[in-house]
Amino acid sequence: MNAITQTEARAVNTAAVIPLEAADPSKNLILVPLSRLVSRPKGRNVRKTVPRMSIPELAASIQRVGLLQNLIVTLAADGEHYEVVAGGRRLAALKLLAKKRRISKEWEVPCLLVADGTARTASLT
Repeated sequence: MNAITQTEARAVNTAAVIPLEAADPSKNLILVPLSRLVSRPKGRNVRKTVPRMSIPELAASIQRVGLLQNLIVTLAADGEHYEVVAGGRRLAALKLLAKKRRISKEWEVPCLLVADGTARTASLT
């Protein structure tokens, strides 16, 4: 079950009064080399869904039609990497494509950068 905490509920309520232009996600859209993306540590992913397709199938789909949805990331503690908050399966598929030399390990992945404090809420949207 995807439940949110009281703090997150307040953040969602506060976000509702922010003007649309202040919440423009394109301002935080960045391109990150695949080699600098890392999976979020276990237990920090709020979604618990059953995947519709396997990682190899997802990789084939990405190779065929491209990456249709940005990954959501936060800056990692080391300041050099980015933790994937939402899009872990897409990250695994991209890494599989790189391993098979279908894309470069430095391929620039479109990502939405969010603050660590809002990462959980962002991953639910």
